[in-house]
Amino acid sequence: MIRFFREGAAAGQQLLYVADKAETELADDLDPLPSRDAMLGTGQLKLLPLAKLYGPVDDFTADEQIAMFKELTAAAVRAGFGCLRVAAEATSLVLSVDGERAAHRFVGYEVGIDRVMASEPMLSMCGYDRRLVSARAASALCFVHPLRHGARGGQGCGVFADEDGSWSVTGEIDLVSRDSFETALSALPGDRDITLRLEGLTFIDVAGVRALAELSSRLAPRRLILHDPPTPLRRILRLWWQDLPGLEVAD
Repeated sequence: MIRFFREGAAAGQQLLYVADKAETELADDLDPLPSRDAMLGTGQLKLLPLAKLYGPVDDFTADEQIAMFKELTAAAVRAGFGCLRVAAEATSLVLSVDGERAAHRFVGYEVGIDRVMASEPMLSMCGYDRRLVSARAASALCFVHPLRHGARGGQGCGVFADEDGSWSVTGEIDLVSRDSFETALSALPGDRDITLRLEGLTFIDVAGVRALAELSSRLAPRRLILHDPPTPLRRILRLWWQDLPGLEVAD
């Protein structure tokens, strides 16, 4: 995290550190950060306890938080910073009263934030305590993060937002990653056409293709556009789902 913030400070970005701690503890965490106190004084560095930023854990609302981060990003730009760089330790948001369901709900929030970062001057690094988060929930969360450190699952595959509003699917969708893939697809916005860029997809099993078909049905009458799917996927679609309304294949 110190390196992450040090790079942002050197680039003239505003830094925001969020965790389930008091502000004094947050400041202590950043003691190795050069010019920490000076940046706190100028407003380049901000410290926010998790509850102050997100509100009560049980009342967490993804849409409200996404809108809030958009406003924080806009405020950073208005203040003369080139970008908002956020480090958030968010384990307690995942471990709310309904446990794993909360983790999967939070995946939807992460998908939304990924979409913001693809189009706005915002960078974010999320942290989760893997001693407390279930393996299944951790894999689902890793699946929607392009870069992962210390992750047990979800390596090499995922669903990520692109700058043009489309989504890239990468890696292998198989028995190991299928549940995370289905969770990520269920979190994609259903109020517009969705384009999935599949040039980075190296393998997908039949159950993964079925998840795509279910997404297409959920979107109707809007479209699911599969851009540059691998040849085996094209064959499966022609055999089983050729007449599925709203499903389009593009090169």
